[in-house]
Amino acid sequence: MSLIQEHYLQAIVDGNLTFGVSLGIAGLILGALLLVGIALFAYRKTTCPISRPWKAALVSLRAASLLLLGFLLLEPGVLVSEVTPQETYLAVLVDDSQSMSIRDQSNLPSRHEQGVELLFGRENVVGRLGENFQVRTYRFSDVAQRLAGPEVLSQDGEHSSLAVSMEQVTSELASFPLAGLVVVSDGADNGDIDPLQTARELAEKKIPIYSVAVGANEIQKDVNLLDVSAAKALLQDSIYRVQVNISQRGYAGKRVRLTIRSKGEPIAEQQIALPDDGKAKRYTLELSPKDEDILVYEISVDEQPGETITQNNKHRFFVDNRRKKPLDVLYVEGQPRNEYKFIRRAVKDDQSLRLATYLQTGPRKFLRQGIQSPQELSSGFPKQAEDLFAYEAVVLGNVDKTLFNEEQLQLLQDFVAKRGGGFLVVGGLNEAFIGTPLENLLPVEMAYESRLPSYLQGGPRRGDHPTGAEYAAQLTREGQYSPILRLDSQDSKNRELWAKMPALQGVYVSGRAKPGASVLIEHPSLKYQDSALPILTAQRYGAGRSMVLATASSWRWQMMMPSEDQSHERLWRQTLRWLASDSQQRLTLTMDRDTYNVGERVTVSAQLRDEEFEMDNNGLLWLNITDPEGQTEELPMDWQLEKDGTYTQSFTVKREGVYDLAVKVPSELDGELQTKSPLLVTPSRREFLNAGADEALMRRLAATTDGRFYNASNVHQLVDDVTFAPNAYSKMEVHSLWDEPLFLILLVLLVCLEWGARRLKGLS
Repeated sequence: MSLIQEHYLQAIVDGNLTFGVSLGIAGLILGALLLVGIALFAYRKTTCPISRPWKAALVSLRAASLLLLGFLLLEPGVLVSEVTPQETYLAVLVDDSQSMSIRDQSNLPSRHEQGVELLFGRENVVGRLGENFQVRTYRFSDVAQRLAGPEVLSQDGEHSSLAVSMEQVTSELASFPLAGLVVVSDGADNGDIDPLQTARELAEKKIPIYSVAVGANEIQKDVNLLDVSAAKALLQDSIYRVQVNISQRGYAGKRVRLTIRSKGEPIAEQQIALPDDGKAKRYTLELSPKDEDILVYEISVDEQPGETITQNNKHRFFVDNRRKKPLDVLYVEGQPRNEYKFIRRAVKDDQSLRLATYLQTGPRKFLRQGIQSPQELSSGFPKQAEDLFAYEAVVLGNVDKTLFNEEQLQLLQDFVAKRGGGFLVVGGLNEAFIGTPLENLLPVEMAYESRLPSYLQGGPRRGDHPTGAEYAAQLTREGQYSPILRLDSQDSKNRELWAKMPALQGVYVSGRAKPGASVLIEHPSLKYQDSALPILTAQRYGAGRSMVLATASSWRWQMMMPSEDQSHERLWRQTLRWLASDSQQRLTLTMDRDTYNVGERVTVSAQLRDEEFEMDNNGLLWLNITDPEGQTEELPMDWQLEKDGTYTQSFTVKREGVYDLAVKVPSELDGELQTKSPLLVTPSRREFLNAGADEALMRRLAATTDGRFYNASNVHQLVDDVTFAPNAYSKMEVHSLWDEPLFLILLVLLVCLEWGARRLKGLS
């Protein structure tokens, strides 16, 4: 037994001190005064003279000895809370997730080894707890499982959920007298439920948590590839931008290599400078995939000397580069001109686009090209929503307002705002469109020509006028990084190629760009209201996009370049794809995440719209699942009552690799609507992202439930704390103090000190 146990001292502080011989307060005071009086009387006279300070010291030592002896003769005891051996249960939860395998420093044991040592090693906490409790030991990561012994711990749990594990254990032991939970963990919780909420619920049930923290709060040397952002689907010959967030500690400013691999072979790499300690920075790489398939890539940062964790240096992602149904674009042109001819040439061989054109060649004369049936555009610009909404984007050239009625103009606005289509004006719209729905669509303000400064009047028709002169397209900073205007994936090469592009000629002057719009190309010299004239401007509008190209001379980028140069073709293909690819479809498929781990539950959501793109609650949807081994499963999807047009279904992924998902809607009128999306299942990295231990969480868990927090320095106190902590199943017991070694040692010490002082002063 210790000299005096800590819980005894706490009981004394709390006033839980009792005596076998009761004298009452008055008797205790009188007895104490009597003993002090005896000490004074004993030193009233001494065999040789001594000073007052020495006499006072000797009296104090004699009085202390007598008082201590008197205290023990009163049979003192403390009233403490104590469990009845083997009548209550105690749950011990040991973190068995992957983060427990981390060795925070090379010369230290892993977190797992530290936890095992604390519980089963020298302190033998579990064995000692078993002397007084029915101990149930569990391993946990996402869920808890009974643990037969420390040798079963594997540190392979792919995520940690303290809340779920604690709820599961308390539920399992709900019919037993549960004295508390001992939780051994690094606190790196990444579950979906806040463990503090579970702790508050346990506190209401008077179930304390005794938390034992292992691991360092901060990883000293680590490069952390946090996440990857990339489009999941591509169109033919598109430049593919991959953005990655990286943080680090211990390598600030160091230049490292960032690499993208396909089938183990590097296909893109970049030297980057790491950010400051604890800061995250985004880096961008660009690819141009050629294989028409579901492509799985791995992006990685080279491992660094002394790095603590290397599992977070890489990440897998995918892109769906399979051939897709061409995007349908309607191009309406008011007169034959070079721009019309060269735009059609630019997209002629692009299998990702179908350009249906309606060209006015004379009074009441029109030419249709690129149509799929004799009925398409036979009556001119579409008059019904289902006809116009069949396209993903609409391009207007030099058109006159007389080509449209009011209903068609409103329909065009609905096409962008409601259907989510793309809209582009090549050149400019005349003043007749001011006040119409098309004015709202444009990303630039429309101005009456008479109200413009004189040097901006006249438009591109006057070649000797500033608005008709040649000029070099000037890319804004936003334009330099826009996917529409990329001529090469490397920034320096892209700028070099743009510097060689032929000059444009003529500008259609409108007003300034609207708030929220992005100017991608501007005029190098002409200004309006202190802002450069916008040449290429884009914006979001409702569910769709709109754009204005304020010139009709982009054909010069083809005619004045070598015949083999593909810059003009590339720019127009990228522009039309950008307009059309983001348009809403009648049937869409989404998932709650892009990447999953084996054993996780995937929730698939589909939205169904009718021909006018109103949400459709009357569909019969089926989810077809093809796993990496080619096995298929078909499940019905359920309509969500609280969300119009939304249907869901869930399933569990059991293998690593690429799953192919398809949502189908059988329809007698339209045939079968269908949409597809891949799903990538990879090894989990979540346990190694921001993997520092969370000691603060472990402290809060204990404090919330009136438990206690421990680490390696004080875990030896855990057994006594749990044994003597008050709970719903403990009882009060009186423990005698008279035989505590501390009091005997103190009494002998006082007597020896007095004797030694007497001898020193020559007293008998």
